[in-house]
Amino acid sequence: MDKNNRISLDYLLNEIKEAFKDVPCPKDEDILLAGMAEAEYFGNLTAGLRGVKWIDLAAHCYSSETDFYSWPWLSDLTSVAYRYYLPGYMMIAIRYYDKCAVEDLVESLILKGDFLIPEFSDELRNELAGRRREKYDLFSLPQKHVIRLFLGYLDVTHLEDIQYWKPELTPQAALKQYWEEF
Repeated sequence: MDKNNRISLDYLLNEIKEAFKDVPCPKDEDILLAGMAEAEYFGNLTAGLRGVKWIDLAAHCYSSETDFYSWPWLSDLTSVAYRYYLPGYMMIAIRYYDKCAVEDLVESLILKGDFLIPEFSDELRNELAGRRREKYDLFSLPQKHVIRLFLGYLDVTHLEDIQYWKPELTPQAALKQYWEEF
């Protein structure tokens, strides 16, 4: 941390590694939600994540053709796979901010996705928020704390860019809805 209580990139990377080092890798059949392999990944049951360790996700997700990091939709992952791969996605986002879809990652950390489809009923919105809360509940307190640090880091480090995001899609929105208490 610096004199203004801001955390450094190296500090955050080390905190992520420490908090998630013992999370078990999901079995192949526990990577994608039912039906997603056929719907989105041409029948690939693991969306290309078979055997990929979260710590090695950056090397796996980088495309030299596009000079961009891309990954399976976070909403397509099971809760177990989301918990396992999230630290890898966070590390990509803070290391290669301009070369990945950080907004998708932040959106996955927002509890209430009211903004996704305005036509959703309140009942459906509450159900979706409940599913996300169940996913978030799998994280230990140290992991939740690191997620809070990650969101705060993005908010401070990339404020000039984030100020142009929709307010309901920002790290601040994620923090206010769930993560800031950790």
